[in-house]
Amino acid sequence: LTCGAGWFGRLGQGTTTNSYIPRQTSLPSEVRCSRVHCGTHHTCVIDAKGSLWVCGKDVSICKTTPGHQLDFTLFEPFVGFEASKTVKSLATSDDHTLAIVADDSPDFGGTELWCWGRNKYGQLGFPASSCSSLSWPAQLKIPGCETMGPDASHLHAQVVAGPRHCLLLASRSSGCGRSRAGEPTVYGWGSLTAGRLGFTHAEVGKGLNFQDGCPPRPLAPSWKVVPTTAAPEPASMTTLTTTEFAAEAGETRDEDSEGGKPMNFLQAQEQLWAE
Repeated sequence: LTCGAGWFGRLGQGTTTNSYIPRQTSLPSEVRCSRVHCGTHHTCVIDAKGSLWVCGKDVSICKTTPGHQLDFTLFEPFVGFEASKTVKSLATSDDHTLAIVADDSPDFGGTELWCWGRNKYGQLGFPASSCSSLSWPAQLKIPGCETMGPDASHLHAQVVAGPRHCLLLASRSSGCGRSRAGEPTVYGWGSLTAGRLGFTHAEVGKGLNFQDGCPPRPLAPSWKVVPTTAAPEPASMTTLTTTEFAAEAGETRDEDSEGGKPMNFLQAQEQLWAE
């Protein structure tokens, strides 16, 4: 059942009109839905077998046509993967999608990360200046995170997407597609503005073209593990001086030039990125 704005046929009801009450979609009756992911102009459904079904704006679901048909109003099987691949994790945001897939063929183990759609901010992991969008799925291979074959070192566990950046959780692998105990690795890429990826200027490096976005890289050691049971009260906010905030970010500042004036964390972060 879907409801809401029917832009580009994203509700899968066979029309582009709005639906103010939940209505049946166009999925075949034998399909058993497992997960649903909603982008701005398209919708993705993963069924119980790991197959992907899509509807919505053509450029968001790899259905570009000579006449640029803007709306695919009925759910259709996604044709961007081989039949042997099943979707394990998927993330959508705006007009881009990322999917972790496994190859069920007997000669391979592990997982692959595929992406398609808009790449204006490098949110697909490729330089935005040379690849503003992908009209067909492309595999994103992250250095140090080789994941296919019997000797795969990592397994892509989960991917999440924001409008301008994406994150990947990768776990260690013991080979043949089996995970093993150990510290997982979180990778991030895309736009660096507003501190989305948590990197300081020193960590990013001077050679990076900010227009291309940040390429995939491990987030550690910038991020710290915070137990969920230790979340601060909503009304509380840590207050730091400018110098204290710079120290937290791994940078040095002149106390006299900044005056050590107290500011809350968000104000300090905005000032740091403005510079």
